[in-house]
Amino acid sequence: MPLLQIEELNVSFPGLNGEIRAVSNSSLSIEAGEIRGIIGESGSGKSVFAQALLGLLSPTAKVSYDYFSFDNQLITPGNQHIVTQGSSIIFQDPDNSLNPSKTIGNQLHESLYLHHPHASKDFLKEQALSLLQDVGLSSPESLLGLYPHQFAAGVNQRIMIALALACSPKLLIADEATTNLDMTIQSQILELLTRLSQERGMAVLTITHDFSILTETTDTTSVMYCGYILETSSTETLLTHPKHPYTRALVNSIPQLGLVKKSRTHLYALPGSVPPADKIPVGCPLGPRCPRAGRECVKLPEMTHKDNHHFRCHFPIEFNLWEDQR
Repeated sequence: MPLLQIEELNVSFPGLNGEIRAVSNSSLSIEAGEIRGIIGESGSGKSVFAQALLGLLSPTAKVSYDYFSFDNQLITPGNQHIVTQGSSIIFQDPDNSLNPSKTIGNQLHESLYLHHPHASKDFLKEQALSLLQDVGLSSPESLLGLYPHQFAAGVNQRIMIALALACSPKLLIADEATTNLDMTIQSQILELLTRLSQERGMAVLTITHDFSILTETTDTTSVMYCGYILETSSTETLLTHPKHPYTRALVNSIPQLGLVKKSRTHLYALPGSVPPADKIPVGCPLGPRCPRAGRECVKLPEMTHKDNHHFRCHFPIEFNLWEDQR
């Protein structure tokens, strides 16, 4: 049984002209120890999806689903704390997520104390030092008395990961956790998450808008657009045999992976941009931007399941990505 499984998740918020749908009919399952990716342009609903799993959305959010389980327990609105207690999330900007008025040691102690309320100060310090070592920070004892502004972004992100690990989560969600880091630090953070997943048997859900982040770390990836999960398969399959035109556009936008290989040529890009949540097109949400759209696309396509490859498209791509040069 998967560590986490949710079927037909819907999330909406009140708007001036009625409800605004942020996530629609989206399903996801994650195995223990799996590194899973969710990718899509900004505004696709990825972060709302993750926050709905953890019950972090505002009280005005309307959340519904057909089925939700975590760690072999059925989840209802009344016991979603089971997911919250067994999961952690790393947000995009550590400088805004860490408390600037408290030392690193105090912040780690506070987080640890929530899960070990009867522990001694010596135990909490020992655990804090162990967490900092686990995320690859040397001389951790010298860091405890310092403040976030005294560290570079890469170090603060490692501290954020240490805080996230304080509750020994079974699921760690990394929400654009490497967006503001340079490529070297970004690679180090991704390698760190992979190592921690292997050592702890911890599932990791990586949320990003950059396919290159997922290529060497994730086992499976879901592609999200306008609140819908449009395609899910192994990351390798999505890179070489995408079924959905949107997935193909994401892959082709990466210089080293896209079809355009000659110098002085333009990378492929879909026309237009992600529509606002209150103006999602009728039928297939990609329809107005899709080069393969037809009359059938005025109706929302059903999710097709084929050999562990799931996609929502009336006109799926049936050929190898590298064989078509259109």
